[in-house]
Amino acid sequence: MEFEISIRPSAEKPLLEGSGTLGDVTVIMGRPGGGKSLFLSYLFALLSEDYELAMRTSEQILDNGGWARLRVGDILLSCSKSDEGEVGCDITPHQREEAYLFYEGVLFTLKYRLMSPESAEVTNAMARLLERIARYREGRWRYDVAYSYGEKKLYERVDGRQIDFAFASA
Repeated sequence: MEFEISIRPSAEKPLLEGSGTLGDVTVIMGRPGGGKSLFLSYLFALLSEDYELAMRTSEQILDNGGWARLRVGDILLSCSKSDEGEVGCDITPHQREEAYLFYEGVLFTLKYRLMSPESAEVTNAMARLLERIARYREGRWRYDVAYSYGEKKLYERVDGRQIDFAFASA
C-alpha cells in the first residue's frame, strides 16, 4: 500500500515528509528523534480510526499553525492546530483495519504506563529505575527526562518544550 506523510509541528518547521510503500512487514529506520514513533502513532490512529489518539498526539506535537497529514491508499488522516491552539483531526471513513502496534524494550513500560497510575509503589519504582539508568549512562540521555510526582507522568524536554513521555523519542 502506498503512503505519503507530512508532519510539520509549525508551518515553517518540517519534521517528517516523504512517501513509500507499506508491506506485510515494513522496517522503519531513521535518526533518533526523526519521527519514526510519531509515524507509527499516526499510522495506528489512521488504520484503527482512533480519533482520540490522533488528537492527543497532535496536542503534544503540533505548535499553533502546525499540521500532520498521512495518506495510506485512499485513506487520509489530517490533523492541525489553529493559531488559537485548537486541535482538529479528520480521518476518511473506511472499513476498520485490525491494526496492532508493538514496541519493544523497557521504554514500552515507561512510555505507555502499563501500570495503575494510582499505584504510588509502582510509580516510585519507575522513577527509581530512571534514576538508576541515568547513573549507569552517566546522566547521558538524548534529551532531559523529568518525572512529575503530582501528575504521576514522565516528560521529555526537547527544544524548551515538555513532551509527555508517551509521545517522546527517548
